[in-house]
Amino acid sequence: MEDPGDRLDELEAEADRLEKRSEEVGEQADRAEGDWEAKKQDDSVPGAQPSEAERDGGSTTADAADAAGQ
Repeated sequence: MEDPGDRLDELEAEADRLEKRSEEVGEQADRAEGDWEAKKQDDSVPGAQPSEAERDGGSTTADAADAAGQ
């Protein structure tokens, strides 16, 4: 039978690994968000700027999919 102290050490190590990975993913998300915001300001990036319908308050393809439950 495994010693409960050993199992506790394993679980604490796993929790530490998961916390570190969570921080890494958060940093990647922050970088991606910053990259996307920069691209939305760059007219040379196709698809990054809102369409005329979006600028005029119309729905987007994503909005229509959400409304359809997709």
